Amino acid sequence: MTTRELRIGNILTDGKFDFTIESIEQESVWGDIIECIKIEQIEDCYESGDYHFNIENIEGIPLTEEWLLKLGFVRFLKYKIYNKESFQIEKHASYKDGYIFFLDSEGEAPPSIKIKYVHQLQNLYFALTSEELTIQ
Repeated sequence: MTTRELRIGNILTDGKFDFTIESIEQESVWGDIIECIKIEQIEDCYESGDYHFNIENIEGIPLTEEWLLKLGFVRFLKYKIYNKESFQIEKHASYKDGYIFFLDSEGEAPPSIKIKYVHQLQNLYFALTSEELTIQ
């Protein structure tokens, strides 16, 4: 991962903490912890201040049903399809590593893109709407 693919507000992990990026430097980011991954680190979540994360130690959070719901997408029908406004995202046999994001269109095959990580969905959503996709 490089800092070029990141934006302030992106949600990432360092394996111990999930965090939201507050600022970006050339080799690192500062972030606000939103969740502890390892239980032995739970006390660290309650300390005040931002945390520094080296770019080499951070990674994207895999996009899951739980994350889609946290980001305000709504499940509908009996399939794992979610929508928010005029966007749709679903699990699809053609892409087992993540989800496929579609622009809603009537009666035509909609444009689509493969998405594997939460921050990729956040960046695409912002590019299309000029609005942040944040935890609800």
